[in-house]
Amino acid sequence: MFFSAARFYSLLLIIFAHTILSAQTISNIETCWAQKQILTQKQTVKLGKTRNLYLSTVYCKDDNKTLGGVEIEYKLLINNQNRFAHDDNFNPNYYETRLVYLDADELEAMIFALQKLQNSLNSPPQDSTEWQYTSRAGFKIGAAYLPTWQKWTVYIEFPDKKKNKISRKTLLEFAQLLQQAQNHLKA
Repeated sequence: MFFSAARFYSLLLIIFAHTILSAQTISNIETCWAQKQILTQKQTVKLGKTRNLYLSTVYCKDDNKTLGGVEIEYKLLINNQNRFAHDDNFNPNYYETRLVYLDADELEAMIFALQKLQNSLNSPPQDSTEWQYTSRAGFKIGAAYLPTWQKWTVYIEFPDKKKNKISRKTLLEFAQLLQQAQNHLKA
């Protein structure tokens, strides 16, 4: 079976586009910190938490600019009784921590998306439905509805592709913390 040149190039274009779209992107604030051969300063101001989600405003300063954003930290308690204890201070419980950064220019869109998401959770659809917002750095927040479940499942997903269920209350509190962060960054 032979491919025509047009078909070959269209297949090549699809592969190239998939490679570009699947490449991990990072926030502008992380790019600021990653600069080489330049001194940068990171300032963090803790705002609050809701369940396992901790929010802080962060700033990156270098000689030319100051960028602001939000740090989202998720701490998940891991209970691992089967782990081998090497010393007397062994604690079978430990936290798995995930971090992601949102740029200041993303906050308004994410807050709007969360408000729309919260409104959609009030009425169940008749068909399978999923809402999702994805940040520049790959952080996702959304909800899925399956008629067989007859309820919404709200989740967050970090760039490492691990989804974590959150409650509607946590979603509301998270949106309020994002609004607080946006106000703090504008001040």
